[in-house]
Amino acid sequence: MAAPGSPGRVGQTWRVFPDASAASRDYLGRAQVRAVVWYPATAGVVEKPITIGPPGAETFSSGVAAPEAAWAKGGKHPLIVMSHGSGGTALQYGWLGSALAKRGYVVIAIDHPGASGGERATDVGARDWFLRPNDITAAISGALADPILGKQVDSKRIGLVGYSLGGATALQLAGVRLNLSALAAGAGPDASYSDVMGRIRQMGSGGDGRIAAYALIAPAVLPAFDLTADFPSPPMLVVAGDADVTVKPEDNAARIASSIEGVQLQLLPGVAHNDFLQVCTAAGRARYADLCKEPDAQREATHAKAATLIVDFFEGALN
Repeated sequence: MAAPGSPGRVGQTWRVFPDASAASRDYLGRAQVRAVVWYPATAGVVEKPITIGPPGAETFSSGVAAPEAAWAKGGKHPLIVMSHGSGGTALQYGWLGSALAKRGYVVIAIDHPGASGGERATDVGARDWFLRPNDITAAISGALADPILGKQVDSKRIGLVGYSLGGATALQLAGVRLNLSALAAGAGPDASYSDVMGRIRQMGSGGDGRIAAYALIAPAVLPAFDLTADFPSPPMLVVAGDADVTVKPEDNAARIASSIEGVQLQLLPGVAHNDFLQVCTAAGRARYADLCKEPDAQREATHAKAATLIVDFFEGALN
């Protein structure tokens, strides 16, 4: 890993991992999950901005990386898997993925099938959000089996980052039980309890014991969880903004911290929900006015604070 104070270069590549549960959510019925991988790269590679949108008309920018760069020499690296929010994309979190990779982590950010802004969304993908943990488990298994990634990743040092709805995915994987009655009540007037239970059974155990530490950013969907039940308390950091009116911290982040023993809560002053998203370009501000309300400098400052907190957390939890 890169030594503290001496961040390295970042490479970027892509992978597609087998994911049986994705078929019911993916718009083409594919049993797979797509992922971007950021990793420590050899010195001297040329990094460029990580952008979202068509070439020449990019709408967002998020971190820097060198596409398909050579890997840095050294031993195995800790693995961090990232879960995006509702309608989000893996590339949105390049600001955090590249910050982690600079410090020696391999980072896999996935596009949840049927629920990613990077591909066509589906009603099932949005409805069955509680199946998202299967995508994380598939990505971890796929990375460990990959002929290149498997040689670079330390299977004993795995962490997870989840933003917004991705925070709910992280809670499931940490072993927090779903409130099945609340899920059934929110499934809509045409859905029976047995229908909901049938879909939940596709989730499997919901947990993944290979994940040793969790960082949640502005986590959401707390009514869907039973925070009164006992469960193992893995190392967990919760970062949220005290100006978040989309996912209010008092109903979400603070409840997690008060309900789960040992959770570290960091509330960032003046930070809103979208401040954790990518930086908007001029084209992005013109096309996505509601998503790009916050000044770029405000988002960049939030990224710097959150990245420092999360890198420091994983340094302590995984090393």
